[in-house]
Amino acid sequence: MPAARTLFALLPAFLALSAATVPDDLAQLNASCQAVAGILNASLNNSTAVPSTQPSAAPSPTTSTYDAPYFVYADSMLDLSEALIRRGQVPHAEPNLPVYTALQGLYNVIQSYGFQLDNTGRISRSALIRTLTVGNSIVDAESVWARNLSAAVISADSDNQRKRARRTAGYVA
Repeated sequence: MPAARTLFALLPAFLALSAATVPDDLAQLNASCQAVAGILNASLNNSTAVPSTQPSAAPSPTTSTYDAPYFVYADSMLDLSEALIRRGQVPHAEPNLPVYTALQGLYNVIQSYGFQLDNTGRISRSALIRTLTVGNSIVDAESVWARNLSAAVISADSDNQRKRARRTAGYVA
């Protein structure tokens, strides 16, 4: 599916943005997340994607926390994980391992980025709780993509191997 290839092409750029240091522009990160969520939405619906929320403006210097843009970012990550869960639950053409590996990296980046923002006082505790929620959602997507549903049908040869393994107590000759 072309949209899935586009998603995988954008994922390294997103991970590079997410691994950035705290002073980097959160609005740019938010726009990137919205783009990824839009691509997934288009892929799942086979229509043009319209973001569910508009990107927020950059926080003013008087704002002490980045909660508003961070919540938009977290919501787009929740949308991303929900779309990946839906996509992974049905037979699909994409290989599972690259998606699973990318989700592991995304989980690590989201957790470290959220905790780094919290440690520097850039986000509040409620935003940190949202980070944990997003992390759990990404782990749910990981568990879906850990299963092998990329083949639409099971071949007769693999079915015979399973029967033989049952007869020989798990040892396939």
